[in-house]
Amino acid sequence: MSMSIRISSFLFVSLFVCNLSFAQIYFNKRYDILNAGKASVSWEIIEHNPGYFVSFTSQPINIPYGGIGFLKLDSAGNVTGTILYEDNGNTLWTGYPGSFIPVAEDSLYACLGTKIHWVPEGRYDRGWLLMLDENLDTLWTKTYTDEAPHDTSIIFRNFRKLNDGGYIVVGLLNPVAGNGLYRIGMFRLDSNGNLLWKRKFGSGNVDFQPVDVSETSDHGFIIGAAYQPAGTPITQGSDAYLIKTDSSGISEWQLHLGNPDCHEEFAMVDTAIDGNILVGTEYSDTCWGWSEWKARINLVKIRNDKSNVWDKKYGFPKTLLTLSKIKTLPSGDIIATGWHRYSGTNFSRIVSWIIRTDSAGNEKWYREYRLLPGNNSDNYLRNVILTGNNGFAACGEVLPLSPDTGTQDSWVLKVDSLGCESPGNCWVGQQEIWFQEFTPQKPFVVYPNPVNEKLTIEFHTNTEGADIKLYTLCMQLIQSAKIDPDIETIELDVGHLMSGVYLLSVVLPQKAPILDKIIKR
Repeated sequence: MSMSIRISSFLFVSLFVCNLSFAQIYFNKRYDILNAGKASVSWEIIEHNPGYFVSFTSQPINIPYGGIGFLKLDSAGNVTGTILYEDNGNTLWTGYPGSFIPVAEDSLYACLGTKIHWVPEGRYDRGWLLMLDENLDTLWTKTYTDEAPHDTSIIFRNFRKLNDGGYIVVGLLNPVAGNGLYRIGMFRLDSNGNLLWKRKFGSGNVDFQPVDVSETSDHGFIIGAAYQPAGTPITQGSDAYLIKTDSSGISEWQLHLGNPDCHEEFAMVDTAIDGNILVGTEYSDTCWGWSEWKARINLVKIRNDKSNVWDKKYGFPKTLLTLSKIKTLPSGDIIATGWHRYSGTNFSRIVSWIIRTDSAGNEKWYREYRLLPGNNSDNYLRNVILTGNNGFAACGEVLPLSPDTGTQDSWVLKVDSLGCESPGNCWVGQQEIWFQEFTPQKPFVVYPNPVNEKLTIEFHTNTEGADIKLYTLCMQLIQSAKIDPDIETIELDVGHLMSGVYLLSVVLPQKAPILDKIIKR
């Protein structure tokens, strides 16, 4: 029978932040970029020492067409410059998160977008690639169109730089007259943006919409997309959908993800550190309708042959939950961001989230974020990156409703390695996500984290016992305990500790200490 030990006596030490260990800068800012009450949305953020470059789309001042722009920020999030690209007669629009990338560190950048142009029969869109130097000055641009009779619009959605210096691009193919179904285009470009080949995917009475693309470890490509048969009931909507190709863009397999009876938005993709395919989407648990489905975060790892490695879902179903971007970190960990709708008595707002897992999909932390305090204002995070100090920067937009004021503005958030907005400030939402999984390397789980009063360390098996210690960030010992063999659970009383970040050390016999970062509310 499992036994529980409560450790109630401990040495109380005030939490302080050790600048040597965690030299973080925090900010949470809104940008009315053109100072003219015009809407803007930020899609991508890149660290450019000693600050950031942020891409945005906005409605400019002097012409009735949308533009693509870039913010230059210092390390504290202050604006040091703004660049706006306009094209009289065309609306310029960037692709989805991932469409502004570094090509060479701190010296060359590429931005993918679309020129939207209205013609008598409808909308004639052309893909657009913009190459920029370290000052975001234009080096060259390329425009991509269809062949005569020019009846197909091309809307570039996302791209990746390849090892040979070229690019793989996915875009939406749509009839200019607007009376046909959506198809997917894949475009292979060389390092100068010249088209090497292109492919088309999709057939039948189905809309296919691409949102992401990545090179696979076998030198093929994976397309993340949405699949929606025409006339599909609103309760089912679209499926998250994958298309795997070889190195020439020839289709090898397709795969539907999510609940087959419910609506999911789309699939974002990346290559995992072990060479498998990493997919981020959501899994719908209810099929209420287009505006009211409930879903959980869904991360999936798939081999190049289509077989499944693992498929994990996180937390409780949340209304309108959407995953916007997923990335593999250099450590192999996984980071993803998105949003969901949170409703209470007489209010409803969009809040954003970031989740981090290890390479096996075991959750490390989950946080929720918002900038505008109004009960009905919306806060969307579109993308997240790892920064040089092991923190994270994310970008998106805020949409104010009374009592908040202003228009839709860009939003940039900088947090630390635990996703905290400042030491001790880690909002995890109304229902904390736990994903508890034992591994041979770590045969125990720690929960809840963040913690209010009682911290539980639970072992899968405990044949040898363990030493447990709680430290400040600068490794000053606060509390220690020992769990005897064959006892599976120990509980630490941390209710009297100050709010902040701590380190928990678990030492198993003949093994190195295993450290967990603990948030005390």
